[in-house]
Amino acid sequence: MAGQFELAAKHLEVIKRAKSIVGGINADNSKDFAKELINNGYGKMPSQCKVYDDYLGATVAVEEIAKTNPAAAYFMVDQIVAKEILAKYAAGKADSYLESGNTIAVLCNESGMDRSGIATKAEKTESGWKLQGNKSISDEQKQADAFILVAKNNDDKYVAFYVKKEQLSVDQVSKSIAGAEVVINQLVIDLEIEEKQMIAVMPDKMERIMAIGKTLIAGVASGISHSSIITSVNAIKGVKDQNNTAVSATQGAQFTLADMYSEAEGGRILAYNSAAMIDENKPSIRFATMAKVQASDAAALISTEALQLVGNAGYISGISFADSIRSSVTSQIKGGTNRVLKNQIYDYMFAKK
Repeated sequence: MAGQFELAAKHLEVIKRAKSIVGGINADNSKDFAKELINNGYGKMPSQCKVYDDYLGATVAVEEIAKTNPAAAYFMVDQIVAKEILAKYAAGKADSYLESGNTIAVLCNESGMDRSGIATKAEKTESGWKLQGNKSISDEQKQADAFILVAKNNDDKYVAFYVKKEQLSVDQVSKSIAGAEVVINQLVIDLEIEEKQMIAVMPDKMERIMAIGKTLIAGVASGISHSSIITSVNAIKGVKDQNNTAVSATQGAQFTLADMYSEAEGGRILAYNSAAMIDENKPSIRFATMAKVQASDAAALISTEALQLVGNAGYISGISFADSIRSSVTSQIKGGTNRVLKNQIYDYMFAKK
């Protein structure tokens, strides 16, 4: 399933190495899996990393990780984005926020987030800051050791805060999607924190960092799509229907797989292109947003189509797509919900971004 994007030899080596390392990790949960990846050099900015040296390399790395463990791949995305935030806006203070081996999650997304962006408010007090609002938080982010939370101050500027795990509580809403129970997490924030927990006031809209985050999420989603397609193909090989016809030989199955493959490739190529633009110092929030929407929508569609295809082949009792569906829904939410991002894409149609 190689995309029609010219990957350099070094990027092919990144894929090969990631596949080898992932195959050798034996962890009980995604957080431990992620920590093993961190110990092997993943979750760093390309400028600090020995595993990959550009964002196209980082994108193919998280894609390869996601084929086996999407949640661990999302952990890697947050580690990279957190380090980008600290490097750009907290120069000289980054080491004080990053303890060796610990995982950190970046909380930007909000329930009901619209074109106006982040609504969580940060108000200066005599002793520190008052934070009020809400944030979406994924299952793997809940396990993180600490958080970078982004809010907006009274001057309408973004402010980043370092928040400890014990300072946050999570509400959960369960939804049934394609027969799988998917838990949507939400943080209701109403807390006062110390001045020293304020990392930086950011004078811009973090567009480069957001482009990086969306591109990497698209890479994760592409990995999820890949796994669902491969599982579907393997499941229907040699299976016959009630007419003794091989399921893989029917046009229905072939057309479904062709559509799945096309959707997956569309998201992957957009992700690779966006990563290449970042590496050329021409990050495009427009291309990154399109990549994230296309890849994550494709992952959700492919996961549910795979569920139906494999189920029709009689394998539903032995193969579960619940994790893939849950991870694909996470992709649709992370980096901004796709419904809101489609509004932004419409805006970008008439802007020079």
